[in-house]
Amino acid sequence: MEDKNELYIPIGLKDRYELWTGFGKEELVKALVINVVLGITNIIIYFINRNIPFNIVFLLVSISGAIMMLTKDTTNLSVVDQLENMIRFSKSQKYYPYEYLDEFK
Repeated sequence: MEDKNELYIPIGLKDRYELWTGFGKEELVKALVINVVLGITNIIIYFINRNIPFNIVFLLVSISGAIMMLTKDTTNLSVVDQLENMIRFSKSQKYYPYEYLDEFK
C-alpha cells in the first residue's frame, strides 16, 4: 500500500483578525484615515455652504462608502484593490498601433 502524506486545511481559516468577514484592522485604519480627511472636507463645506442636512448626508455616505469600498469579498479583493490592479495592468500594457502596408509594392 502507498503511504500518502495529505494535508487538510479547513475552509474559511483566517490568518488575521477580522471585525467581520472581509474587514480587519488594516481596513479599519484605512477607513478611519479616509473618514478624517472627508470629515475635514465636510467642515470646510459647512463653513462655505451652511447647509446642515447636506453635511449630515455627506458624513454618513462617506463613512458607509469607505467601509463598503474597503471590505474584501470571497476572492480577497476589495473595490480599492481591484482598482489598483486595473491601474497597474493598464500601465503594464504596450500599445502597438496597426499600420497597413501594401505587401505587393
